[in-house]
Amino acid sequence: MANEGWLAIISLGVSLTLLSLLRDRVFSTIGRGLLFRLYAAPGVFVHELSHALTAILFRFTITKISFFSPQPDGTLGFVQYQYRPTLISPVLRLFVGIAPLFGGFAVVCILNWLFLAPATIDWSALYNFAGDEPLRFGIWMYFTSSVVANAVPSKFDLNNSYIALYCLCFVIGALPLSYPLF
Repeated sequence: MANEGWLAIISLGVSLTLLSLLRDRVFSTIGRGLLFRLYAAPGVFVHELSHALTAILFRFTITKISFFSPQPDGTLGFVQYQYRPTLISPVLRLFVGIAPLFGGFAVVCILNWLFLAPATIDWSALYNFAGDEPLRFGIWMYFTSSVVANAVPSKFDLNNSYIALYCLCFVIGALPLSYPLF
């Protein structure tokens, strides 16, 4: 039973790493042309907005922000901020870095509600949704897939936060070990 916490943390880490690599591979394959920009824009906006709102929540000072501005180096948007270094600032920076996961999840939930999309993983309901209202399904799929594809934090998002990430994973993974003590 104690191994379940570690297994969940390791599975999450591996899944996020694979999603990030897959996203980078797909985006590098299709190029950075007009179709890519049209597809990526909503998701990048949500991604950067998630960083910005979390930074504001932690009282960091945002110095520069770009919600969507593709650059030759592959950067699609950014949020630059300043913070007062404290003992917990690495953990707060980690949360700013992973904020797109939570922001993306929230936006997908809102999109599902707005478009009355099937809430469960029911392939027949999704098939019926696509067949009965193809325009609504297409718009929902466009926004949802763009947000999901860009919800994974980039390597730069997690830069300088690895120590906090490892400590957080250790604490979460160790929680099941402490269960019999309580």
